[in-house]
Amino acid sequence: MGGSMLPAIDSGVQAMKAIGTRFSVTAHNVAHASTDGFLPKRGLLVEGQKGAGPAVQIQSREILSPSLPALSEVRPEQESLTLPSQTDLGVEMTHSIRDTRAYGANARQLRTADDMLGSLLSIRE
Repeated sequence: MGGSMLPAIDSGVQAMKAIGTRFSVTAHNVAHASTDGFLPKRGLLVEGQKGAGPAVQIQSREILSPSLPALSEVRPEQESLTLPSQTDLGVEMTHSIRDTRAYGANARQLRTADDMLGSLLSIRE
């Protein structure tokens, strides 16, 4: 076996942390689904530094309903216009399911790496 098991464990832990952060962004969006004027954020998984596993980049997103004017089209006399929350619960539920499954997959990967490391240590003794 050419490589160490520790990088596999480290990258799995980093992935679980990143997915947890992305899940928190989704939970925040859902919590503000009824907050007027709320613009949801999006958590994107990006490549981490030098093989350290993924990281999360949080971006604001402006999603307006086709029936509402774009923010750039709101005239000064309409500035008091309060837009409803732009959170799409269907999208957020899809993200929640995706993140739950990704978290579970990484947990299984960590268990496997841990089992393999335990087997290697047993052989060494």
